Amino acid sequence: MPKTRSKQDTFGVGDKVIAKWSGSSLFYNATVLGKTGSFYDVQFEDGSVSSVEPINVKKPVISTKGSQSPARKRTSRKTQGRSSSKGRPSRSRSKRRTSRSSSRSKSRSRRRIKAEVSPIKKVNEKRDQKLKSPSKNLEKPEEIPEINLTEEVSTLAAQTLPKFNLQQTHEVTSKDLETADTSKFKKSDDKSGEQKEKMAINKFQTCIYGCTGAFFQMILVPALCVLIHLTCTEDYCTVLIPPPLPRKFSAYINRKSVFIYMIWILFQAIVFCLPFGNMVEGFPDSGKKKTHVLKYRINGFAELIMSLLVLFLLKYINFPLTFVYSHFIHLIVASVLFSFVFSVWLYFKSFYAPTDNINPKATSGCPPYDFFVGREVQPQIGKVFHIKLFILNVGMISWAVIDVCLVFRTFVDKGCINYPLALTAVFQLIYIINYLWNAEYFLSSTVFQYERVGYQLIIVFFTLIPFFYCIPVLYLVYYRQYVSRYCLFGISALYSIGLYIHTQSNRQKYLFRRNSKDCSLIYLESIPTSDGKQLLMTGLWGFVRHPSKLGDIIIFVAWTLPCGFENIFPYLPAIFVIIYLVYQVLNSERKCELRYGAAWIRYTSCVQSRIFPKVF
Repeated sequence: MPKTRSKQDTFGVGDKVIAKWSGSSLFYNATVLGKTGSFYDVQFEDGSVSSVEPINVKKPVISTKGSQSPARKRTSRKTQGRSSSKGRPSRSRSKRRTSRSSSRSKSRSRRRIKAEVSPIKKVNEKRDQKLKSPSKNLEKPEEIPEINLTEEVSTLAAQTLPKFNLQQTHEVTSKDLETADTSKFKKSDDKSGEQKEKMAINKFQTCIYGCTGAFFQMILVPALCVLIHLTCTEDYCTVLIPPPLPRKFSAYINRKSVFIYMIWILFQAIVFCLPFGNMVEGFPDSGKKKTHVLKYRINGFAELIMSLLVLFLLKYINFPLTFVYSHFIHLIVASVLFSFVFSVWLYFKSFYAPTDNINPKATSGCPPYDFFVGREVQPQIGKVFHIKLFILNVGMISWAVIDVCLVFRTFVDKGCINYPLALTAVFQLIYIINYLWNAEYFLSSTVFQYERVGYQLIIVFFTLIPFFYCIPVLYLVYYRQYVSRYCLFGISALYSIGLYIHTQSNRQKYLFRRNSKDCSLIYLESIPTSDGKQLLMTGLWGFVRHPSKLGDIIIFVAWTLPCGFENIFPYLPAIFVIIYLVYQVLNSERKCELRYGAAWIRYTSCVQSRIFPKVF
């Protein structure tokens, strides 16, 4: 029987070991990547990385095939002595003693085997038969060798899962994992990780949101949007002094604005259903048991072109395009009312939706919170109308139309457009066109894959994005600025860098998620995770961990610089975006650390900066 070690073995980076698979009693070949606290970070042969307790990490098993036990060696020596002198009678007693000692050693070894194998499920019927009928085994000249407990575990593992034989060093593929019945181990491992993630997220959301927080945010977000626009008019513009609030109800809402906004949304819904654009497959949700890949029609650019054509048609029939400028507050309130009604409809619709469409975290027990965050991730009307994609398209197209109407108002009043205003408006239009043209790249984004559709998402795209992000253009309409051409060239270069980082990072991520084995992506390196995903660590994703957010920040700062530095009002969208993106990064990295474990720690050690290189 092997001697037990008094203390545990210690291992270094790169050592070959056998480690226990989480959720099972089986050991597999692995390599030590490092140590986190008291746990070893090991990588199995199939590429999965896991944190394992030191007691479950052992040295590789050395095969004892062909070696003889001490009892066997003693018996063989006695057999040689007996064969050398057959004629002497004294050898008969030694022969009997030898047979008795061999039988005793056999019985001892059997008892030892029985005691060691008893905790393990016996799957070999031949071994059971040998243990049950010792008389037949005694007649055979070949004796049963002593068995090591670790060796017995590996033997049973090899018999249960023949493709994961510990003595072989072949590469284990994902198909092998699916062929072998490891679903129980993966489910238990994923379940524990999901429980930790759910507890952390629920705790964080309870502190930030909760029922009371969700209720106040539903009122606070639209109120702030209206208040910000009241702080800056043609007569005064300051955010340090509270603006005078109109006391008349008609100053906030009128029927004509609500009617025009409803017509606008109806027109966007009709255009969204037209068969323009390419059909693109989305990404499966790995968190669901039944993964159904949805198909999306990418037609946002066609919607934008048709919306701009409608504007020119309205101008041709003498409809005042300055209506947007003169009824700005009315349109904001109309968008808020429509967002609320639309969110109520989606909330009640979710109770009749299929179970697979409901997010498992959507039942918090607090209806205001579920209404605010949403219940469905990908709500649909039929098989063609994807509500989330429709909301995103409407928000971006409304933003572009508002910018065009504001620039047109300046041209009507003053007869010309100065360079800062034209440059800022063009920058925003290029950003919107880039988003709608490359909407396919954003299918792999966190917002599109995991964000639920509720009042929060709808108010952001129906109210905040079109009416808040246009503040730099609105400020330049109120107050003309004069910037030298050299500064405008520098601002244009900065904007181009941000746009390249934003677009190229989303493109790399999308193509890698779509097909990581593509020849054009062979230069990209990644770190495998336990759930089969890959963490990009080269290209723009090796520069910082969130390059797309870095590009967004550069873009928002660039198109605000033509406004000058006399007032902080035009910089409010850029400040808001920076704060929101930093919060989003911290929140997503907390989830990634819980989801990916050791793989995420290794990734953060390779790519150390989150957004700003060497700073954050």
